[in-house]
Amino acid sequence: MEIAAPLFAGAILVLGLSIAPQASADPTWQLDLTGTVTQAPDGNPYGVAVGDAVSGSLTFATPPDPITPTDPIFPTDPTTIETFSATFTIGTATYNATFVNGGIPNCDVAICGNPGNFLTFDNGALVNLLVRFAPQDPIQPSDPILPAMVLDPIDAFLFFNVVANNTMCEQPDGTAGGVCGTLVAAEPRLISVPEPATLALLGVGLAGIGFARRFGRLNQ
Repeated sequence: MEIAAPLFAGAILVLGLSIAPQASADPTWQLDLTGTVTQAPDGNPYGVAVGDAVSGSLTFATPPDPITPTDPIFPTDPTTIETFSATFTIGTATYNATFVNGGIPNCDVAICGNPGNFLTFDNGALVNLLVRFAPQDPIQPSDPILPAMVLDPIDAFLFFNVVANNTMCEQPDGTAGGVCGTLVAAEPRLISVPEPATLALLGVGLAGIGFARRFGRLNQ
């Protein structure tokens, strides 16, 4: 029994250490984007025309306000998110990216642009953002190469592809396929919360740590 107790305590200690880091996840939120194409030269790589709809979403984790797992509310204080996933669909093309601390991991700056992507919320609403999707190679050999796409809040929420002089739609270049338009952001909605069972396992893990320490002192 003198041998079994420390072994049992050690097993619970290992369980506790393995579970504890996994039980600290914040709720996950999703913000949906809708928009309208306002500039679309003939022959653009997305096959869209003026007036066509676009859509996207931004997914991220952040603590709720108040911090209550049973009734999470999106924080009302100013909040800036730099780690998030984004998707944007326009015509026949869909852009996808995951940003960590404002950048795309393992992606050269020359391709993905400088870090600095972010989402800023105030009073629960999106008030600022910068999302740069890197250029994408064609899925099929006959498909066009998709230029970089940017979601930006200049004057109002905009999207524009980075070709020739199409910077923020100020100098459209029809021959280069400059496409842009407006965006509208919905309110963030909760899509997942830490499971109560996970939080309970955290308690078991912490109890295992205390149990192991107690047996360690008794055997000294």
